[in-house]
Amino acid sequence: MSVDQQRSRASEEDDIYLGDDGIRRRADEINFVARLPKHPFEPDVQIRLCSVDLRVDTIFWRARRRPGFFGRDRSEFDLRKPGLNEVSPNFPWERIQLAPGESYVLQPGELLLGRTYEEFSIPKGFAGKMSGRSSYSRIGLMVHCGADFMNPGWRGHQPLQLVNLSPRPIRIMPLLPVVQLSFVHVAEHSGKLYGSNETEDWYMDDDGGPSFWWRDPTVRHLVSTYGENNLPLPTQRRLRGLLQNGDLDPGMVYRLNEYVNSLQAGTIASADQLLSDFSRRESKVERRWTVWRNAALIIEGAVVGTALGAIFVVPFTPLHFAIWAAAFLLAVPSIWLVARRRTTYFSSARWEAMHDKLSRLDPPVNSSV
Repeated sequence: MSVDQQRSRASEEDDIYLGDDGIRRRADEINFVARLPKHPFEPDVQIRLCSVDLRVDTIFWRARRRPGFFGRDRSEFDLRKPGLNEVSPNFPWERIQLAPGESYVLQPGELLLGRTYEEFSIPKGFAGKMSGRSSYSRIGLMVHCGADFMNPGWRGHQPLQLVNLSPRPIRIMPLLPVVQLSFVHVAEHSGKLYGSNETEDWYMDDDGGPSFWWRDPTVRHLVSTYGENNLPLPTQRRLRGLLQNGDLDPGMVYRLNEYVNSLQAGTIASADQLLSDFSRRESKVERRWTVWRNAALIIEGAVVGTALGAIFVVPFTPLHFAIWAAAFLLAVPSIWLVARRRTTYFSSARWEAMHDKLSRLDPPVNSSV
């Protein structure tokens, strides 16, 4: 190495942030990868004075809504209870795939998970820092809530949390250069690189998808200490095969997760027992709903029939108007009952049909293993 190169290297390592020349020299280590041939990584355009402009990918994740009455989502995200997240991390989220040129309308206050289009690595001796570009933050588009730091050795698609803070909808499209990546020199090299500990570095080769918050050792300790860890590992394995095959629709999975979280720790002996108990509960709910729905429609039919018959009974009295008002008021919920989409329940009959399939996916094992 020449004297000039040594001086350049020493000067570079004294800098806090890596400049454009340093980024270009470490291009092989960073290894920006763009998967669409029509939209390659363009160093001359994307590498700036002290950062790299990165684009949002074509893949997004939107929170699945579980409507309550009048469309209001009353479900909660309980960080005390991993529930089915350990079995199927993506079940609360709907994956959206857009093509270049297509768009998504982000409503005020809405959260949309995304990721950087470019996949890249953080070189040894540096940490990565991600920040939103001012041009987009000035219109109210926040592109991350806190996931802006990358350890030395990390590789993947950096996750983005797109939030509309403006009072108006914002239409976004893939490949917008919404973030900038900087490389921060580490004064003392770390003893290990990200990815060397498979039990803790769970975001290596990250696809930018939903969170694995429950894998954090501190969270596991809290969950174990306060008795919120309900699912034994053998039960998780068997349920994973069932959920990954799509045998339960999202509504069933939501209700199963709520049922799991409602149980006391240590009361789940096996996947068979859990699903059998859940199916009995679902069957009871379905029967109650059917009885209530049919009763409401019968009452409405009787009131409407009485109201129609009252037209021919003269003279009109206050009772006539009371009957007509009741028929009108009952018509609204009756129309809603008829028009609403029927809920598919995990009935006992459905569970019996799936029991053999679950056994073939993963034979029962001792839950104490």
